[in-house]
Amino acid sequence: MKKPDIMEVAPKDTKVLFENDRMRVLEARRRPGDIEPEHSHPPYVVYALSDISQRITMPDGQVLEKHLKAGEVAWSEAVTHSIVYTGKTEGHILAVELKK
Repeated sequence: MKKPDIMEVAPKDTKVLFENDRMRVLEARRRPGDIEPEHSHPPYVVYALSDISQRITMPDGQVLEKHLKAGEVAWSEAVTHSIVYTGKTEGHILAVELKK
């Protein structure tokens, strides 16, 4: 069964800035304690516009703590996860999802 898209589980604080047949560019703002229910992404790049701290839970129960400083970039292969924002300030990112 296909997992929901981020726009289905967190539409209030996530915006699609651009989309075509090759990519989708998202902007997301999260407050401390915000939760993104389980959803899936294709391969993507994240650019942190502010410092962010997250607790990421994978479908198998594995929990990862991730931290990015403003200006850092991270890559992810296609993934399904849920996220809790654990920072003390608002997290602000741009994500570029690649389409097949």
